[in-house]
Amino acid sequence: MPTCCINCFHDIEIKKIITSQNKLGRCSYCQSKQTPICEASSLSEQFEFLTYVLDEAEGGCAAHELINGAFAIFSEKVQDTKQLLHDIVEENFDGQTFQLKLSKDHYTEGWSQLCSELKHTNRFFLKNELYNKIFNHSSEGQLSKLFMILEQLEQEVNPDDVFYRARINDEPLTADVMGAPPAKLSTAGRANPKGISYIYLADNIDTCISEVRPYKGSDIYVSEFKTKENRRVIDLTNPRETFSIIPFSESEYDEILAIIELLESFSLQLSIPVKPHLSELEYIPTQFLCEYFKSLGSYDGIIFNSSFGKGRNFVFFDSKGFDVGDPDCFKLCDISFNFEKNIATQKIEGNTP
Repeated sequence: MPTCCINCFHDIEIKKIITSQNKLGRCSYCQSKQTPICEASSLSEQFEFLTYVLDEAEGGCAAHELINGAFAIFSEKVQDTKQLLHDIVEENFDGQTFQLKLSKDHYTEGWSQLCSELKHTNRFFLKNELYNKIFNHSSEGQLSKLFMILEQLEQEVNPDDVFYRARINDEPLTADVMGAPPAKLSTAGRANPKGISYIYLADNIDTCISEVRPYKGSDIYVSEFKTKENRRVIDLTNPRETFSIIPFSESEYDEILAIIELLESFSLQLSIPVKPHLSELEYIPTQFLCEYFKSLGSYDGIIFNSSFGKGRNFVFFDSKGFDVGDPDCFKLCDISFNFEKNIATQKIEGNTP
């Protein structure tokens, strides 16, 4: 019988099930060696949700493509996802196309409306439908689903993890000034409102230097940071890949997928470049959601993708409790620009009388 392994899946629940079988071997689908494996057909129960989320439809998508697009269950290492799904459910989908039964767009639209209200209408006492449904503590049903997803996205940071923080300065800096600014000097950031000080760290030196937007010839001081105690953070780098649909019931699928769409929209907004002169206004929606996560009391920060390259940024709500290394000085020798012609702008300008 063909065997699959933990490297075939993003889904954390499926990974746990495979690992619990205590069997090592070679994977039939991604060729990983000496890794936890199981017979593909033994996972059929975990894929019973397909019955509730797929409708056969002419002109739709293949089952494996639709499922991976919605739930990101299978990893990119699988050489033939269609075959793996066939072997799990023991059903041949050849020639069949499907569509999702679920409606998942209402929260994405709601997030756009919430962003607009926060920036231009109401900042403190919101009337938005999404706010009342998801973030209002009187909405216990929706909150419990959100909390379950956040638990799946939780990642632990421990004292062995190394982070980096950079500052541009003409004069040498010491470790005691490499931390977060005091609250009264704290400017608005992607995660923190003005006057509330969080600490922003990166998981590599290149990313932390890029994040301070240095100019050619500038001196950049970089320190290592290590937390003194374990911290719990929400990993927003790829919510769809990290979460699992398996623990939820059929009646919750629609709501769960909508929440994932919402978290992805938030994650994207955290990572997109923002023009400096617009940042104070554009950062308000992401500040709101970070403040909400902090208010839950269970999490110490968030992780999101950097808008520069492939690195990750870590934001900790409490800037205290870190060991800070003496900074190393780097000088920016060169800057490389990648650019392309903005066709959309040209078309607009060309149509202007």
